[in-house]
Amino acid sequence: MTTQHAPTRRPFTRSEVSGRASRLLATQGETRRTGRLSLTRVRALHQETHTVADIARHLKTTPERISTLLAITDDNLTQLYTSGQTVVEISDHLNVAPTSVYQALRNANVAFRPSSRRNTLQQETNDRVVALYLSGKSIRVTAQQVGISRSAVHEILKDRQVPRRAVTRYTLITPEEKTAILAAHAAGHTTPEIANMTSRSSGGVSYVLRTHGRTPNRPMTSAEANIADVVRLYQEGAPLAQLSVQYNTCNAKITELLKSQGVKTRRRGRRPGKAAPLPLTEERCQEILSAYQAGEKINSIVARLGTSHTTILRISDAAGISRRRPGRRASGR
Repeated sequence: MTTQHAPTRRPFTRSEVSGRASRLLATQGETRRTGRLSLTRVRALHQETHTVADIARHLKTTPERISTLLAITDDNLTQLYTSGQTVVEISDHLNVAPTSVYQALRNANVAFRPSSRRNTLQQETNDRVVALYLSGKSIRVTAQQVGISRSAVHEILKDRQVPRRAVTRYTLITPEEKTAILAAHAAGHTTPEIANMTSRSSGGVSYVLRTHGRTPNRPMTSAEANIADVVRLYQEGAPLAQLSVQYNTCNAKITELLKSQGVKTRRRGRRPGKAAPLPLTEERCQEILSAYQAGEKINSIVARLGTSHTTILRISDAAGISRRRPGRRASGR
């Protein structure tokens, strides 16, 4: 009597693991970062007619652990989840990858519970929004302090059925508020900070700062703090370059401060007491042309007639006279 032997399972080769089987398992939830085995991967290897010992040797674990994983069914995972355990707790209890638990629950069409931590954070945010609004804060200020959008604040108040306040009309900024805004800016606060401190809009704060020669969204400079001294020195004849170096700023800022105080700025290069240039009449233009054509040096014409190099060249160009090369006179010397 001949005995029939059970068919032996062929051990898988390395090429099979690195090829078809590994590519298949990589798309089914393989997890190596947590140090836990993927239940989907173990089942796929077992379906490839590999023995428990071969799977254990390939995954570098014990055959007992492979047998334990193969004994776990999707119904077991579903019962644990519906009993109140989380995915992380099930993963720790069974020592399997969380992706395997998620996939088993999805295959069973189990409705996932929302995250308790997320609900707690959302509840705290909603409570804070309601508390700030009921304390008298506006929608804009509430959104800024909580760190959400104004539309989100509207939705939270609507869901909580919080009665809305009537929209108040904008009131003019009082002199006391202007003094407080300027003092806060001098202390180094930015425009949004001043707006929160005074319960005013950023545009209103910026308007007050600009009308008083300040720059919004930037602390006050030394020139702004000593604007009276800047005006006095400029009226005494100090040039813009000297004032900008003295107060560590630029000429444009000094000019802006002077204009904000109603000071009429001088033309460039003009100082008090300096004689203004004579008007360019036809007689003066003819005199300049005659001296230039006679071969007189430009520096000599400037010193004698009180004009400039640019004016002499502009008049000669308009008359169609070719310019002399530097150092040459009209005689061709």
